[in-house]
Amino acid sequence: MLRKRVRAAGGLKAEILRVAGRLFREHGYDKTTFRMIADELDIAPSAIAYHFKAKSYIVRELFTVCRSILREYVTENLAEGFNYYLLNGIVEISFFREVMKNERIWTLFNRRDNLEFLSESWLATIKDGLWEVTDNFQKDFNEKEIHAAAVMSVGARISLFKEFTHNKTMSIDEYCYYFVYLAGVLSRLDEASIQRNIRRAFEFADSHQFPKTPLFEDFSP
Repeated sequence: MLRKRVRAAGGLKAEILRVAGRLFREHGYDKTTFRMIADELDIAPSAIAYHFKAKSYIVRELFTVCRSILREYVTENLAEGFNYYLLNGIVEISFFREVMKNERIWTLFNRRDNLEFLSESWLATIKDGLWEVTDNFQKDFNEKEIHAAAVMSVGARISLFKEFTHNKTMSIDEYCYYFVYLAGVLSRLDEASIQRNIRRAFEFADSHQFPKTPLFEDFSP
């Protein structure tokens, strides 16, 4: 009965993400196991392994789904002065404001193997974002330049995260600011455009109630 209900509600894969997101929030990455997820769903761990080879694959899929939900919401609600730098900035702010609220979620980044694994998927996502922004602002980039900018962005993102979590030198919003500022610099936007769009991104993030995602639903700080 449960398996039928799960499939009817959107598939076992979606249900795995929902349960895994909750367990990551409640217990942290390291303490959450395939067995715990499987027991919640009344299935065998092998059924999870069919969809996800390891927990790191669940994390990557959670991030992809969460960001997709946020991006869709912002696209539908950002009516005036739309541009891709602003869109991506709002998504980054709303995403990391939630991630940084819960130290148990930080462990999704803290592990070296997760960082290396996520960096591979980040690279492709960042490159797509840079293409959007540079095309939108009519900047003349070639494939090598976009790739180099994406590689620099990955390294800077990891350094920023370490500054926030280990050295505790900045607030959540300062972290978000530098994150979005970096994307503007690597896209060769002028300072005025960067500051104007960052200000608008925070204004949007402050004034909207974003939809819950598998990683953030039922969130309690």
